[in-house]
Amino acid sequence: MAEDESARTERELIALRAGISADIDLLVAKVRQDSDPRTLLTRRPLAAAGAAVAALAAVASTLGRRGKPRRKKGEPMRDRATEAGFVAGSQALSTFAAEAAKRLATRLLDDGRR
Repeated sequence: MAEDESARTERELIALRAGISADIDLLVAKVRQDSDPRTLLTRRPLAAAGAAVAALAAVASTLGRRGKPRRKKGEPMRDRATEAGFVAGSQALSTFAAEAAKRLATRLLDDGRR
């Protein structure tokens, strides 16, 4: 006796849902592995150092301004230095994020072809 269309469609949907669930689990595992700080530090130490310097510059700037009256004489230089630190840190993070996304996409595409 032949399988009716409704039962076949239901069976195919169950198989598709299982495949999608497995793909999502694989993706989550890869993202966890790629976002592990130890892995990031070994793969991209310069980007991690840039992010740390930017964070320290932000903290130092915030702590330096707290409780002190604003002085007009030296502030422009400090503001420019702080802004340069933020720019350098954000560029390092952007480069790092782009590289991480590229590696993830490459891995996913390579696994999909197998």
